Amino acid sequence: VLGFELQIPHETKLLTENFKLGETGKVFLTTANGVPIVYKGIEDQKPLGTPGISEARANGFSTGRRSNADGIEVIDLYLKHPEYPWILVAEIETNEAFSGLYSLQTTLVVALIVTFAIAVVFSVFFTNLIVNPIRKLTEQMEKISYGNFDVAIDNADRKDEIGKLVQAFQRTVVSLKIAMQHLKSKQTNPN
Repeated sequence: VLGFELQIPHETKLLTENFKLGETGKVFLTTANGVPIVYKGIEDQKPLGTPGISEARANGFSTGRRSNADGIEVIDLYLKHPEYPWILVAEIETNEAFSGLYSLQTTLVVALIVTFAIAVVFSVFFTNLIVNPIRKLTEQMEKISYGNFDVAIDNADRKDEIGKLVQAFQRTVVSLKIAMQHLKSKQTNPN
């Protein structure tokens, strides 16, 4: 009995030493009936009565997300020892296990919202920078196509391609205006 009581703390230390268990994680041994093996007060221990114990006895292992013996939702793993009547139990509370994922999820949602906001700002910016001047130029061209050559053409002072397009259009309007005046003067004076 003394060797057994010395062995259990040593085994428990070995089991938990290389695991990142966090605050709520536990690794412990139970008997095949689910009674936790502790080195003091083993006679006072009661079987855990969790579904993982019976599944581990039947299949050799069990894992899942379920309530533990204390009624707390955990992610657990039950492994039955192939030679001895022991079951190794590892569990961690679900909230702690997924806390990193919840944090990542929050970060992702914030990043998506920021990305969407930036996309909206760029959309408004480019609409004002490119689409609106072209739309206005189209309206002015429409008026000129009906013979109204006195339309004031905006954005001719821009230094980009839109400005060059407007300047070329202005030259075309001036040429059309001169050609129309020439044509009218020839119609009034046929000589």
